[in-house]
Amino acid sequence: MNRVWESKRYTSEVRRNDREGWTSLDVHVHAGDEGVGPLAFRIVFWDAVGQFFVEPLVGEIPLAILEEAAAEARRAIP
Repeated sequence: MNRVWESKRYTSEVRRNDREGWTSLDVHVHAGDEGVGPLAFRIVFWDAVGQFFVEPLVGEIPLAILEEAAAEARRAIP
């Protein structure tokens, strides 16, 4: 994901921790032209549960951003 919503840019990256048994799509929010911004939320797939979970780290997340990230997580995490 690399999407602008209002005045903020949201980017994503896939992370994996085989030892703990999870894969995540981490979504960062950027205000301006800074490098990697703070983590806004994470969509985690836990192997032991076989399910996705959303871990919000900021107060509000636009639904359009969350929906796009969820679709990306489903495609990127088998």
